[in-house]
Amino acid sequence: MKFYGLSGVVAILIALAAPAAAQEYRKPLDASTLRTAVVETIRACAAEARGRCGGYPGGPLACLLDAPVLSTKCASSLEKIAPVAEGFVVCAPDIDRFCHGVPPKRGRIATCIAEHWDVVSAPCYSALKAGAEAYRATY
Repeated sequence: MKFYGLSGVVAILIALAAPAAAQEYRKPLDASTLRTAVVETIRACAAEARGRCGGYPGGPLACLLDAPVLSTKCASSLEKIAPVAEGFVVCAPDIDRFCHGVPPKRGRIATCIAEHWDVVSAPCYSALKAGAEAYRATY
């Protein structure tokens, strides 16, 4: 058995603690807020989404964000959730990875990605967290 001495033990403890300190603290994403924001907007924009967003890369929210002209009702709803919608655009690779095959209805994608909060990429987590906080603070 090898004896490391006090300085060796301290060095080992610092090395073991370093990875944990380097990771950002994450708490679960608010799935309910994300789902509500998405479902309300999809309802308000159903006609536009149905007419032009089938098979759009990034899904219906990305399509609606890119649309040059929207109805007043849809544009107003989309403006309310812009931070959340932009978060989903940032999360497209994570959605493909963790939610592949989840039907995009009734906020199921929002629920799925929120359930994977601990493994999504840092940009995705940050974008959805900020989007949910902005939505809650405004509405």
